Amino acid sequence: MRGRPPKPTEVHRAEGTLRPDRHSRTPVVVAGRKPLRPRTGLPKDVAKCFRELAKLGEAIWDQADAPLVEAAATALARARAAAADIDRNGITLELTKVGRSGEEFTDVVPNPALRVERASWDQFRHLADRLGIGPVARARLGNSGGQGRPAEQGIPGIGEARQLRALAGGAA
Repeated sequence: MRGRPPKPTEVHRAEGTLRPDRHSRTPVVVAGRKPLRPRTGLPKDVAKCFRELAKLGEAIWDQADAPLVEAAATALARARAAAADIDRNGITLELTKVGRSGEEFTDVVPNPALRVERASWDQFRHLADRLGIGPVARARLGNSGGQGRPAEQGIPGIGEARQLRALAGGAA
């Protein structure tokens, strides 16, 4: 798909831009509009992240979005666990190795959790963009943030025209 993704019907309705000739009157709800719950059997840290994310998108997400939210929660939990490992053990690790001649030596290597953390955050960023989490993703979804009001109404100073004045002695 090229260009920005289409706005959901809920966003058009909340912004007052719903047009019957262009938009469906009812949103496309695949699996029902119940609150998202983590499936049984998820690790506790992933389930906690799932509940955090489900709270963010409760006004827009559908039950069919649960697998995508679970994938994002897994990436978020892995990134947090890797960050905790880096905090505990440091950015570099000292490894004792044995050379060809049989003598031992110490080598300093990057903590493998750095790669895991970086990859998990990259995956989470990608999934968060798909779920509408983050400022750029919300802008693409009409800046509603699931609350049904554009940013210029919710954030003071946004969307207001400023009065500019010319300064004397400035170069043209």
